[in-house]
Amino acid sequence: MSASWKQPTITEKTKPPKNLAFITEEDHGQPVSDEQIKEWLSELIADEESAYGYRKLTVCLRRDHQLVINKKKVYRLLIEEEL
Repeated sequence: MSASWKQPTITEKTKPPKNLAFITEEDHGQPVSDEQIKEWLSELIADEESAYGYRKLTVCLRRDHQLVINKKKVYRLLIEEEL
């Protein structure tokens, strides 16, 4: 390593908040609360006849509600709601 090399820093401006999911650009990228997502997850689980895992539920949220959301966040919300 050269003496002039420095570790790049991550500022608050470049990193989005972890607790937000967004609706796609059609709705101007509006943030969606965790409570709203939990409600949608409950509806998806109640409406479906077959068992769904967090990955399939993530796909359903992306498709049905045009969310930009990570499967790890869906998993965390399912654990919090004990679904």
